[in-house]
Amino acid sequence: MMLSRACQYGILLTIHLAVRGEEGYLPVHTAAADLGLSAHFLAKIVQQMSHAGLVKSYRGPHGGVALGSEPDSIRLRDVVQAIDGMEGLECCALGLPGCGEEKPCPVHDSWSVIRIDFVQMLERTTLGYLARRLGHEPLRLSSLESVLEPPAPNPPNHRLA
Repeated sequence: MMLSRACQYGILLTIHLAVRGEEGYLPVHTAAADLGLSAHFLAKIVQQMSHAGLVKSYRGPHGGVALGSEPDSIRLRDVVQAIDGMEGLECCALGLPGCGEEKPCPVHDSWSVIRIDFVQMLERTTLGYLARRLGHEPLRLSSLESVLEPPAPNPPNHRLA
């Protein structure tokens, strides 16, 4: 799996917030219930994304979490960077030490192509684009499969990095 479960949940939450639009703060426990996730685990993910400025959180009776900026200005790469970091995408797919251009492992060349395409998709795909693809359908973890299909290089209404 290229992305950790925490990163998948972070992507799911940010897409959910983008679909909701400007409806104010969403309580984390409500977001967790909406998405079918653990509220405790989601709260930890919110902390990581809050430190990166991707979301803003507010405590109190009307508190919760909201996107830190416009959905079209937040790329999937930003979410991955905040939670997993990009280093995991730069290492050997098999985890072999010393794998590189000079001493490639058996899957190095294939993985290099996949990695480049995946990173480019993360760079060019915004939360706004994904929210528009979803519309107002209920969002669940299983929804990510259909939403995260790689977009065309220049889809309409799509922000390029």
